[in-house]
Amino acid sequence: MAVSFFNQFAEQIGLQYEPVVVQSCQEGIELIEQGQADMVACAATSSAYVAVDGIQFSLPYFRSNTISVSAQAASDISDNDTWQFYTNTQYILDKMRKGTEDNARLDFYSLTYYLQKKILYDELNIDWSSGKNVSYSVCITDNISDKMLTILNQYTNSLTSTQIQSMLYQYMSNDIEYTLSELLYINKELIFGLCILLVLMVYIYFLYRNNRQAKHEATVTKRRLQHLSHYDELTGAYNGTYFRTILSEKCRQQVPLALIALNLRNFKYINEAYSISTADKVLCYIKECLDSTSKQEEFFCRESADIFYLALSEDNPERVICRIQEVHTLIQEKCNTLLGQYPISICCGVVFIAKSPEPYSVTANLGYMMAALAQTKKKKQQDICIYDDKLHKSEQIRLYVENHMQTALEQEEFKLYLQPKINLADGTLNGAEALVRWQPKDRDMIYPDEFVPLFEENGFCVQLDLYMVEQVCKQIRAWLDSGLPPIRISVNQTRLLFASDGYVEKLLAITNRYQVSPKYITLEILESLALDGIERINDCIEKLRAVGFRISMDDFGSGYSSLNTLGKLKIDELKLDRLFLMDVTKDTKGIQRKVMACILALAKQLNITTVAEGVETKEDEKMITQLNCDYGQGYYYSRPISVARFEKDFLLPFCHNA
Repeated sequence: MAVSFFNQFAEQIGLQYEPVVVQSCQEGIELIEQGQADMVACAATSSAYVAVDGIQFSLPYFRSNTISVSAQAASDISDNDTWQFYTNTQYILDKMRKGTEDNARLDFYSLTYYLQKKILYDELNIDWSSGKNVSYSVCITDNISDKMLTILNQYTNSLTSTQIQSMLYQYMSNDIEYTLSELLYINKELIFGLCILLVLMVYIYFLYRNNRQAKHEATVTKRRLQHLSHYDELTGAYNGTYFRTILSEKCRQQVPLALIALNLRNFKYINEAYSISTADKVLCYIKECLDSTSKQEEFFCRESADIFYLALSEDNPERVICRIQEVHTLIQEKCNTLLGQYPISICCGVVFIAKSPEPYSVTANLGYMMAALAQTKKKKQQDICIYDDKLHKSEQIRLYVENHMQTALEQEEFKLYLQPKINLADGTLNGAEALVRWQPKDRDMIYPDEFVPLFEENGFCVQLDLYMVEQVCKQIRAWLDSGLPPIRISVNQTRLLFASDGYVEKLLAITNRYQVSPKYITLEILESLALDGIERINDCIEKLRAVGFRISMDDFGSGYSSLNTLGKLKIDELKLDRLFLMDVTKDTKGIQRKVMACILALAKQLNITTVAEGVETKEDEKMITQLNCDYGQGYYYSRPISVARFEKDFLLPFCHNA
């Protein structure tokens, strides 16, 4: 109401002013007293005329009642005469609602207007019977001309009751305006519900997004796993598992294919000399070369390390060999940029699945392929091996040997055979070499070249050599018990056994068990044993000789024999390999004969007896006799024969002649 009055007054006289909003009439007067304001537009007084030092009041322009309002209980607002009157009704109502003010007296009309905000002020207690009259005037300081007071009074007197009522009704009919904080308070339940809804929507959104992300990640993971299940991570070629899957389908459809295992020779050297990353690039280059040479219906994989499996639509061996050579050439050209002129060497095992012993069997044909590859690794000069009946037979024997070797040893299927050694000076029996033959109970005899190399690979030769020593001791014991004079028997000893711990003790345990003197046993070793260290080997030889064993170096001349080794090893006997004798008989210039003569002469000087193996003819015997060799051994005298036949053909006649 006061605002409407003063605004109209200022508009009538053209008054310009800067308003300062205060909360009560008292605060306005304090500002005047402090010199911060010149007039108060709404000064409420309880009488028509009030005098304050330095301040003059205009005639009242409006009269009303004041009402007591409290934030306390109704019983606590009876004593309300001293409560402060506030002109800013909304200000004090809000403070009481928030609990920062306890009570106040307020203008009836203003209170009625603001109580329309029912939700905000429902908890306030109002004493409608506490009404007191109040007049609204304008107070003016002495800083303003007296004319202002006169003008104000004249303007006030000019207002009719109707005009005053009009201003009042206009004020009371104004739309209720809510502040932002009031709107939030009024709509708190709605806002709370909206917040919950918003939180729920955000939760649902994040749940949806996380679910979608999880599905995406699951899809990516599934694709990744599917890729890993099909492809080699390094080269991008198929992996072995997926190769077998495709191969199984082709075999089911009986599609004729050539299976090839391609392996790099000396790949370890490339890793060490050029770095692992370079070696990896070589494998990737191989994959690219196989891609460029494969037909549409063909497929390949990287099985492991440097081994690739190929399935080619070929059934002709010559064509397969041609294609392998083509791939080899491409690989070499491709790798020149990485390795310079270092030659890439490959070896391959091949099997034709339609012509194999088990046509279209995935497992069997992969095994045949790897068996063929193993053959090329054994024979350095061979790059490609095609699986055939001969190799199949060899593999069947190998499988049989591996599966039955321990049982055969326990059941004594390994038989002792003897090959005589003849004294070249008088043609009499000097001794024999113990040789092993495997006579299974369910199949034909297996010869040493079919199982000894495998035993040397898997270490079973250690058990077999000790077994043969025991068979020799058992036989010598049998001869002694039957009154026959024993002869010295040579027994082969592999490198693994000779270099094992407790070797001498193991041999003595066997000889003591049968009460056979070690002097009847010659232990044959290979020159390659010296690679383990001559001093250590000589220590072992001295222990063996000290208890009566004789030591013989077998197969001298079969490889890169060294006269230096001959001079350092403390052996009793030297056996010249049969190939040495064959070279001498074939040599028309006599050079090999001179070499043999020198070796035999050197052995004589070192007090080493000599044995020539491979004596097959009378001429062979005559030649080695002329070269002063001590003993002869070979088919000219006898093949390896059973103990029973050896006794009949050699031991008994020797005893009678003796």
